[in-house]
Amino acid sequence: MKVLVNGVGNIGTTLLQVLSTHRDLLGIDEVLAHKSTVRPWDVPQLERLKDSGVVLVGDAYTAQATLDQVAHDIDYVFDAGRNGFGIERRSLYETFPRLLGASAQGTETTFGTPYVLGLGMDASAQRWTHIPSCNTHSALAVLRTLTDGDLDDVAFGDFVVARRSEDVGNHERLVAGNVVARHLDPVLGTHHAIDADKVLAVLGRRLPIQSSDITTPSQFLHSTRFSLRLRSAPSASEVRDRIARSSYVTSTQVFDTNKVFEIGRRFGLGGRLFNQAIFVADNLLVNDDLVSGWAMVPQEGNTILSTCAAFLQRSCGVTEAEVRTAALAEKLLIGPL
Repeated sequence: MKVLVNGVGNIGTTLLQVLSTHRDLLGIDEVLAHKSTVRPWDVPQLERLKDSGVVLVGDAYTAQATLDQVAHDIDYVFDAGRNGFGIERRSLYETFPRLLGASAQGTETTFGTPYVLGLGMDASAQRWTHIPSCNTHSALAVLRTLTDGDLDDVAFGDFVVARRSEDVGNHERLVAGNVVARHLDPVLGTHHAIDADKVLAVLGRRLPIQSSDITTPSQFLHSTRFSLRLRSAPSASEVRDRIARSSYVTSTQVFDTNKVFEIGRRFGLGGRLFNQAIFVADNLLVNDDLVSGWAMVPQEGNTILSTCAAFLQRSCGVTEAEVRTAALAEKLLIGPL
């Protein structure tokens, strides 16, 4: 099995480290990476990837082959390029003769069928898969965790995403003050609830949810303020128990995103956290049927398990994928934080 990661930015580099480190578990023989634009300061990073066994593909002088030369050998593509590039490149991937499937991240909502790990979704028959954004992952993780997997328990859900403006390694989108995002849908709000609604539609579900978004002058983690009205009215202890036993999430007693970010930098593979959501455990409000609180969102990391699970379901079927995904999660997830 030969796989290609197209795009070597924040998500692509993290994904490459996971694929190359755990290639045996994932059933991968060779990992290839394509970066269309190589600047002089990118070369040391690319050389490190090459040293880890990744084969560099492209026209730049660091590459070991061109994309045309390897296209006929590629079984699966992980597109991790800039906004809009994945959708544009799907027609290219359709020409790969051995292609079993492909996925694209975040903004590429029309690339394929959406998939999020933890909701019982089946991507085994999907050649084209869309992996929704980190904040959409977090919102869905909050919904399934606080309902204990019974999504019909949601009477109403409201999410306010406090976005960091820029990754610590970039300097393109820093803002001087808080910037409010436009609501794109009169009911759902911002793209986070819109994309979550698309994921739930695959499961035949519609939930009364909405989201808003504000970008802050931070380079650390996103955070989500959630407020869910549940039909079951769980107690505060039951809410804590649901968080403790929920898959792919964790909790923290830390209130500062920079401190949680630092824990990931110290202990996570590639300095990243891979949990879908990190609940601030000692800051929950539970009043009858209303549960409110905060969750931190490890962008670049919290979609990776979904990406790998969708690939595994497509390559080896749902049953085997569940076993391998569980083993991968055990290696990647850390917590409580």
